[in-house]
Amino acid sequence: MGIYLPRRGGIGDNLSFGIGGDGSQGGIGYGGPGGGGGGGAFSDLVIAAGPDAYYQQNELSGTVATDSMGLIDGTYEGVVLPVLGSTPLKVSDPKTSVLYTGTQGTCKVVPGVGSPLHTSGDIAVETMYYLPVGLGASYKGLVHKGSFAATYYAINAWVQSGTGDHYLYIENGVGGGSFFVATPPNSQVRHLAVNWSAAGAVTVYLDGSLIGSGTSVRSVNTENINIGYNLRQISVLKGNASDTAFYSRLLTPAEILQRATKALIG
Repeated sequence: MGIYLPRRGGIGDNLSFGIGGDGSQGGIGYGGPGGGGGGGAFSDLVIAAGPDAYYQQNELSGTVATDSMGLIDGTYEGVVLPVLGSTPLKVSDPKTSVLYTGTQGTCKVVPGVGSPLHTSGDIAVETMYYLPVGLGASYKGLVHKGSFAATYYAINAWVQSGTGDHYLYIENGVGGGSFFVATPPNSQVRHLAVNWSAAGAVTVYLDGSLIGSGTSVRSVNTENINIGYNLRQISVLKGNASDTAFYSRLLTPAEILQRATKALIG
């Protein structure tokens, strides 16, 4: 059962990200209204918000994905490793992003016993991402907590063939609660925040704007988290991601808008 909601304009509507004809990445263009997101770099604002874990994914080499909150570092791994040091996704904080190549590369996080990342209470996930044009119809896993056999929660992009856009697909492991929201175009840098209450109420914010809500009760497990790869769907991100943060609370609309504005406008 799907929930389909119209796209509402967000502060990132005039962003563009160029890809060269040889597959190399071009520049990112940032447009839209004036204004700023307050003092400090984007990463400073995220850290001040107190996430349980925060993976900026701005490493230039190696296989360690540093957790800026010091909870648990992640590991870059896969059939083909994600490409580090890729094009920055933020105006205000021009650190690099990670290019996930669509070949089962991931940033894997293994929370320990009793980790807040295993909470059955309120949670929120915040991330920056970019999908290029020319992708075939398929799921693209943005964030997945679970295994090949079970899903705790997942945030996916469902790319529509030939249309140049995608749905955001919120998934759980219980069944009957997954839903679609919005149809944002590809080839634009995006700030995404998803609130998920303990009772299963979900709100989805894209570029600072509320774009959809629904109900999707999470199944509780203590599995790992993968950024850029949905294990159960075998759906791999083909695009860029950075600044993925996990919270054991719900984010307010005001703080979501502040950070989206800082990331996309400066």
